[in-house]
Amino acid sequence: MKNINHTSQELHTIAGVEDLDNQNSAAISGGYALLADGSFLSGETSNLGLTSQRNLAQFDNKTSSIAVAPRRTWDFFTGRNFTGRRIRVSGGLNGQVRNLPAAFNNRISSARRIV
Repeated sequence: MKNINHTSQELHTIAGVEDLDNQNSAAISGGYALLADGSFLSGETSNLGLTSQRNLAQFDNKTSSIAVAPRRTWDFFTGRNFTGRRIRVSGGLNGQVRNLPAAFNNRISSARRIV
């Protein structure tokens, strides 16, 4: 117990510590849903983080592929406010990237995190 350092240190002075925005911290914590306008997460992407979205705004009707974090499940809807046709995507044990079937491709307008 003689070697305990009782002085405090500011986080930004510690090597390897960096401030994360909400989207990046959500992805790191394992709750993310990542949308892409191309197949297999190619092209422009949007990270939903941990937050359900009633309206995907600038990404509305652009999604072609989705990645979901391990042990997480999301529902994606063709209508705003969680309406219309629904597709459920689960991350399984290792996460999952899924290309959307034709009925949902470029038609996703809202997303709800289930677990």
